[in-house]
Amino acid sequence: MRPNETVFQYLVAIRELANRGQGFLDETSIMEYCINGIPDSPSNKLILYGCTTIQEFKEKLGIYDKIFQNKSKNHSYDTSRSPNFSSQRRDFESTLHKHRNDRYPKFNAPKPNSKFENKNFRDRNHVTCFNCSGSGHISKFCPDKHRGPKCILCENFGHKSDACPQKKYPFF
Repeated sequence: MRPNETVFQYLVAIRELANRGQGFLDETSIMEYCINGIPDSPSNKLILYGCTTIQEFKEKLGIYDKIFQNKSKNHSYDTSRSPNFSSQRRDFESTLHKHRNDRYPKFNAPKPNSKFENKNFRDRNHVTCFNCSGSGHISKFCPDKHRGPKCILCENFGHKSDACPQKKYPFF
């Protein structure tokens, strides 16, 4: 935006550029380019966000122009700040990914070297088999796997506790 240009003139210039181009720019992109091209502080431009149509955007531009008309008459826009044509969403996501490891220490945790290593099971002797209830191995590598599951009530192989012939009380 030029220092002697009003916000409405700038919007018209952006729309003309969009119409001259090969592709079609939707209204949201035109509004975003217009907001990013206004050399003013983001807190002052906050009123311009949230519009869904160009007509609504024009109304908010009118409000913005009335609120900050002293700046436009004196041409005291902050010209040291160049227009930002990048998407705010991309800037936020890149910042989030840069600092994610600082905020969440679990992302900095060392990766386990084998499939048996876990934060709860550092030692293989503390691993319990779900097939035979033995320690030191998992069900996939159980030496008694061919005998079937082990009942926790009678401690015999071949059935589970819900089908145990020795249980006294039937469970529902």
